[in-house]
Amino acid sequence: CFQRQPTSLLRRVPIWRLHIDCTMPVTVMNMARLLFIHLGAGAGGWGAILTTSAATDRDCPCSIPARPQVQLKLDTARWMAHTLDWGVLSTLSTRNGLEGKPFGNPYSFVDGTCLNATGVPYFYGSFLDQSLKDSLEDASASLTLSEAGISVNCAADGPLKSCRLVGFGDPENPLCARLTLSGKLVVLEDDSSDEYQWAYSALMERHNSMEHWPADHEWVIFKLEIHDIWLIDFFGGASILNVDDYLAYELATVEDARLL
Repeated sequence: CFQRQPTSLLRRVPIWRLHIDCTMPVTVMNMARLLFIHLGAGAGGWGAILTTSAATDRDCPCSIPARPQVQLKLDTARWMAHTLDWGVLSTLSTRNGLEGKPFGNPYSFVDGTCLNATGVPYFYGSFLDQSLKDSLEDASASLTLSEAGISVNCAADGPLKSCRLVGFGDPENPLCARLTLSGKLVVLEDDSSDEYQWAYSALMERHNSMEHWPADHEWVIFKLEIHDIWLIDFFGGASILNVDDYLAYELATVEDARLL
């Protein structure tokens, strides 16, 4: 809603001098939120974009385990699959004129509940969506995750400096971890199965707005059956991880990962 200004300048500009150039109603509540941001700028900084509300760890159902050391490749891959709550799901398109071409689609997922990490991504979607339409022709898919995608709602400090667009940081910086899980999409057909009920509980726990999505979309739960794992979290090229070792690895979760 504002013209972006350099951080050093914003800290010196009174809130009433910020130029409003959007259609957000200038209500008393909105101005109160803006004033809150202004007063908090000196201690915490303005960040990259001005927002109208402040987020804390309480806005996320899980707290985040400590990031593994770069030499622990399996740990890092499992940490990303458990910590991140969305990624880009890529399929082979069935759209007219794009048949067989890559198609990427941001998708929410979980690999389990806050305290139970499996490493296997589970999704909640509808066959009205292009990704699931594509899977009817070819179930091949990949899920790409970036450490830069850690939601600011779920991390008080946001992603690592290596991921931020400041200094030498960038999502393409090798120190900003990237993980691609490739395989095929499998729909959980039996909604009375233990796996379906467990996955449903995990999805609703960690993405609680899903519970209120339109009922007429005929939602299904599906998972990525992993066949290949590609990871970059340091200089020197990608690591190709063994799938069996990845799935067997026991990720240490935070004891109080579920916030009460």
